[in-house]
Amino acid sequence: SNNHQIGLATLMYVSDYDDSYPRGVRVVGATPSTANDPTAWNILLLRYLGIASTNSLTAVPVYVCPVRDDAVVQAGVLFPVSYRANMHIFRHTSGANFPVPLRASMIMATSTAVTMFEKNRASMQYQFDHTALDANRMLWNSPTPPMGMTRHESGCTATIADGHAERIKLPPFVTGGPVPADMFDMGDVRGNPTGGNVPNLFVSTRAKVWFRETTTSAGY
Repeated sequence: SNNHQIGLATLMYVSDYDDSYPRGVRVVGATPSTANDPTAWNILLLRYLGIASTNSLTAVPVYVCPVRDDAVVQAGVLFPVSYRANMHIFRHTSGANFPVPLRASMIMATSTAVTMFEKNRASMQYQFDHTALDANRMLWNSPTPPMGMTRHESGCTATIADGHAERIKLPPFVTGGPVPADMFDMGDVRGNPTGGNVPNLFVSTRAKVWFRETTTSAGY
C-alpha cells in the first residue's frame, strides 16, 4: 500500500512538472540537512501525499514500512523514511551525470522500471544508483545484513514507474556466504541481462524489474 501511494504521488508530480521526475539535492550518505532540504525527493512528494507543510512534521506514515525491524532513526531528520529512490529516475543536481530531470516519456518500459524500494530507516542513502546496488551485492552476506532490502522474507517491496507496487525477491542473507551472482528479481540494464562488465555490473538473467535501460551513467 505504501509503495502504491508513493507511486501515485510520483505520477501526480510528473503530471504537474512537464512530464519530469523530481530532481534536487543529493541525499546519499548525507547529513540530515540534505534529507530535510526542500528539493530532496522525500520533501518534494509531500504535498502529493496530502501534506502541505513540514512545520511540526515528525512522521509521514506512507514513508515508513509497518514491519518495524529497524528501530533506530537517523538523528536530525524531520521524519523517518523506509524507502530509497532509483537515482537514475529520481535524479540529483550534483555532478555531471544528471544534468536535467528525467522525463517519464524517456522510460520505454514503465511496467518494469523500478523507481523506489526499501532501506533501513537509519540509512542516509535515500537514493541508489547501479553502482550502489552492485556494492550492496558484493557485501550481501557480510556480518551486517542489508536491512530493509531483506525485510520481507528475503525481499522487499518496490514501486514501479507505472505506479503499481511489486514484491521483489532478493538473495537470502547468509552470514559468510558467497557473493550472489545476481540480485534475483532486481536487474541492472533492461535488454542486457547477461551483464558482467562495467558499466553493466552484474548478471540479471531472472530479473523482472530494472534499474536502467542503457549502459550509461545516466541510465536513460
